[in-house]
Amino acid sequence: MRFFGRSRRQMPEQAEATEVSQQIQDLRSMLISVIQDFTVLKVMIQEKGLWDEARYKKLRIQRMVDDHSSAGCDSHKSYSHYPYTISESDFLRQRLKANEVEVRSFEIQVATVQTLT
Repeated sequence: MRFFGRSRRQMPEQAEATEVSQQIQDLRSMLISVIQDFTVLKVMIQEKGLWDEARYKKLRIQRMVDDHSSAGCDSHKSYSHYPYTISESDFLRQRLKANEVEVRSFEIQVATVQTLT
């Protein structure tokens, strides 16, 4: 009896661990896909003769250094990963300079699509 009761208490934890594991696998798959896209884009740029390895190296090193800086007001916004950590609506506002009408239209479209699926 005691074992069964203990097992029942662990089931939600096990389900949660399974869910977290699946989320990690999903993120891993997404990351691999993004890396593949970047690799393809790099090859396309190289094939067009637009790739400059020395310039890439210089800019990449500078970006890596800049991502360690916390100088200035709202410095977290200058980190290269920042745009990927904000909500979709904030991404539209901050990165694509969308106005509130465009943001609201986007949100309505998303809500509509979500109700259909």
